[in-house]
Amino acid sequence: MWPRDEAYRATRDHAALGVEEVFRAVREMLRLGRHDAALRALMAVFVELVWDSRLGGTQFPFPAFDRICGEIGATSAFELLADRGRVVATPHDLVVVTEAAAPGGHTAIIRDLADFSTQEIVIVATNLYERADSGVVPVVARHQRVADVVTLRDGDLGARMRGLQAMMANSAVQRVILLCHAHDAVAIAAAAAVDDKPVLFIHHCDHTPALGCFLPHAVHVDVHNVAFEQCRMSLGLDPGYLCLTSRGGAIPADAGRPRMLGRFADPVFKSVTCGHEHKLTCFPYPISYAEVVERLISVRGGVHFHVGALSDGFVEALRDRLERARLPRDSLVVLGHVSSFQDTLEALEADLYVPTLPQSGQKAEVDAMCAGVPILVHENAIDRIWGGRDMVYPEAASWTTLSGLEACLDRFANAAYWREQARCSRAYFETHYSPALFARMLAANGRLQRGGMPPLQPYRPDHQGRQRALVMLAQIG
Repeated sequence: MWPRDEAYRATRDHAALGVEEVFRAVREMLRLGRHDAALRALMAVFVELVWDSRLGGTQFPFPAFDRICGEIGATSAFELLADRGRVVATPHDLVVVTEAAAPGGHTAIIRDLADFSTQEIVIVATNLYERADSGVVPVVARHQRVADVVTLRDGDLGARMRGLQAMMANSAVQRVILLCHAHDAVAIAAAAAVDDKPVLFIHHCDHTPALGCFLPHAVHVDVHNVAFEQCRMSLGLDPGYLCLTSRGGAIPADAGRPRMLGRFADPVFKSVTCGHEHKLTCFPYPISYAEVVERLISVRGGVHFHVGALSDGFVEALRDRLERARLPRDSLVVLGHVSSFQDTLEALEADLYVPTLPQSGQKAEVDAMCAGVPILVHENAIDRIWGGRDMVYPEAASWTTLSGLEACLDRFANAAYWREQARCSRAYFETHYSPALFARMLAANGRLQRGGMPPLQPYRPDHQGRQRALVMLAQIG
């Protein structure tokens, strides 16, 4: 991700001893004016935490990390040292990302912000992965309401932080919206001292440890109802809430007939999953995506489409499994990246959306409900936030074991049952995820007083599967 320099190695050594040693090392770097080393050191710690599968879904109640980010930002002297770069003089929201280099839920949220913010937005990428391009996909960078895209490239991360602080200090900035990756100390250190305008920290749904959750002057905004409750109850925060939304692009959901009035399984049953490979392999789990795909084809026949980046080896392994089960290899179709998942569902006339596992993608589930496509939910055995049960319509079929999956798929042979599921899917979107509701919540900075958040649903994981999953996680070396 970045050069494993002396600061990185030293911090890993200190991390093995304890958090206080890490903080002492960072403060010593600050005393010597080594902001670049301090930022890299702090990020190195969080990279280790984020990629440790054993911490997935774990609450991380340690505001001291955000406080030390504030110390880094407070000693930057950006007013004197920052390279001001381009200045946008018209009123705008400043959206800070680490990158938005590939289509996906993260990028789609940025596009929603551009669509529904009350003013134009400027996107600034801290570019921690050192991309040669802008780090922002063209569909977002060329959006008509994106006034500018700035990619920070200085080799010194302290200089990037100072440049970002100067951008935030611009009087034309109406709000700062942080939509950065969990380890982005540059973004968090720059935003820590902003107190003259609203700062929204958008908490990602994966719920790995993240810098920024405890920023003192920011509104901590969750986009998932379970995350909202976890942050309120476990972290002691007063979070705001911003619903996810969808409205497609080339084929607006309201322009054509609802999916429930469309053709069912014509000419064959079509199921769809959306997500990059990491959502299928992020940690060990008793049930594999390959087993799910095999059941989909063996029970319902037809074609299963996968949207999102999969490696050639992963795809070949899936098709080999189908072949061993005497199922057609070409019954799995991999579409790769698409510019709008909701549009893709409508164009395919999808009959069923099957979330990724073990980690589902909440934005894709909202896209499916926007398109009026039924959803088949897995009750994740480790953590309810990864299954999506609480995000989707309560009538959605759910399963815990492979035999339960097959029973659910049998019910989708009935066209009347399918149409009722499609109706419930679209109705839930209109109630809890509509563009109008998103726009009102965004205008209120996540503090909309009157409802909108979907209620939590009963969580009933398979207990034997839960034991197996926890043992698999414990065995990670």
